[in-house]
Amino acid sequence: MLQNNPAEPLRIKRFCLPVTLRCNLRCRLCAERAPYYKTPYHPSLAELTAQIDALFQTADGIGLFDLTGGEPLLRADLHLLIRYLRGQYGSRIEKLRLTTNGTLVPGGPLLESLRDWGERVYVIVDRYRVSAKAREAARALEGAGIPFEVREYSDNPHCDGWVDYGDLSQKHGPEAARALFSRCMVPKLDFFVCMVDGVLFPCARARLLYEQGIAADCLEIARPGQTAEARREALRAFLGRTALDSCAYCNGLCPDSRRFPPAEQLERAAIGQRGD
Repeated sequence: MLQNNPAEPLRIKRFCLPVTLRCNLRCRLCAERAPYYKTPYHPSLAELTAQIDALFQTADGIGLFDLTGGEPLLRADLHLLIRYLRGQYGSRIEKLRLTTNGTLVPGGPLLESLRDWGERVYVIVDRYRVSAKAREAARALEGAGIPFEVREYSDNPHCDGWVDYGDLSQKHGPEAARALFSRCMVPKLDFFVCMVDGVLFPCARARLLYEQGIAADCLEIARPGQTAEARREALRAFLGRTALDSCAYCNGLCPDSRRFPPAEQLERAAIGQRGD
């Protein structure tokens, strides 16, 4: 994932920040399992900025900083977070990306905060069959001069559709789990390192397993009592993982994984996994 030379800058190539796990869709195969929570994660702006501060106290920079959800546009203060990132850490972020599900149209303050990033920002508008406002969102972004892409999922699905990562039961022994790790596109793409409540995970699946007390492929970014150098070494080791316990509980994202229609909606309320 990165150079292991301690003299090299400590840089995360791909980083995802779920700004909320609230969502206005109920996708059955949601990788974040957002519709299955009783009380979805929705930190305050102050909590988010504190986590970001802790991250940049340890990491030197980030290649792609991805704002994800849930549905990020459900946050009325999203523009403030984007301004904070630019003001405090803009020189240490190579590219900022925002992904939305095409059900909401970005308003003026959000468009302005995105436009301030110039060519270093990129918005993905996912267009599912239930994305009623994808075209309207695209027009708003185009009118504001913000680089964007409408990722088509209705007639010719992006990447041929979604995959089913499966339930959280164990599916593989140690050897098969290592083989899955070697085939999965997540580590091949430098992982989808995400942060929730100040804890880093290599992917959303690892986060879900951690929440259930099943696996602990994670790193607390600001562990009390650690020196700054110890935190850097811990992060360097985390980013250099060559195997994950979580793979034993996952179907993986592989080239031959079975694909499913994107954004199939749940018909009725599902039992939440997390009761906080």
